[in-house]
Amino acid sequence: MGNFIEPPNLDLSIAVDPADDNAHHQISIRHARQEDLLDILQIERLSCPSPWTFDIFNYFLGTPGFLVATVPAENSLIDDILPLSNTYPSPIGFIIADVILEDDSPLGHIKDLAVSPPWRGNGIGTQLISRILDDFKSKEIKKVKLEVRKGNKTAISLYNRFGFSFHHSVSGYYADGEDALVLVLDLSAT
Repeated sequence: MGNFIEPPNLDLSIAVDPADDNAHHQISIRHARQEDLLDILQIERLSCPSPWTFDIFNYFLGTPGFLVATVPAENSLIDDILPLSNTYPSPIGFIIADVILEDDSPLGHIKDLAVSPPWRGNGIGTQLISRILDDFKSKEIKKVKLEVRKGNKTAISLYNRFGFSFHHSVSGYYADGEDALVLVLDLSAT
């Protein structure tokens, strides 16, 4: 496992309307916790043809690059203020990233990203990627890479909006035999 980025101590909050609800919600991005893992596993299973296992998510738990997006339940808000409690809202999306060495230079690596189907199209993935890229920049990481399924046009479009570009493909990369596109982003140019 490579060196991990250290996200800022503060959670990032944004306002988002979910696709299936007209109510106003506050989205927070925070570090993943043990109690999040079953929800994360469910999001992964709904999102990926070859999902990661519980053990893989558990392996990354506690690393700075494992972040979740959450929204509080309607009944947990008091005049739009989140009360202090020991209960945490369930994740609606997540990202896992770390820093690896490539040619003796640190390279950011986005390993996994998924958003719960009802929340897709509301900027959750965009916010998670933005947070990780900001973390990479704060650590003076100059380049970032990721692998994406060749057929995942929605994800490829999202990554292209951030400036990721095609580097090469890897034949049969995924367990089901689908090819991966390796995309890279030069953070020094942004």
